[in-house]
Amino acid sequence: MSDTEREKLLGHVLATQAAVRALIKLHPDMNAAALAVQREIESVIAEALPTELPDALIDGIAAAKKWILPGARDHAERRGG
Repeated sequence: MSDTEREKLLGHVLATQAAVRALIKLHPDMNAAALAVQREIESVIAEALPTELPDALIDGIAAAKKWILPGARDHAERRGG
């Protein structure tokens, strides 16, 4: 895979993360939506661990949580603060 193809793929991943994050933030129960997404990500990791998938790929899945799940600032914005 060329550097250009890799960068394009990374762009797709980042855009997808932003879209999922926006959908979580817009959900009427943001906490429940975030918890459901977190559980799904953790389920994917648990299923991937006993496989031959590279550790870097599994680490990437785990690291994606911080970019997808809402943080304290998102919650404060939701409360109007």
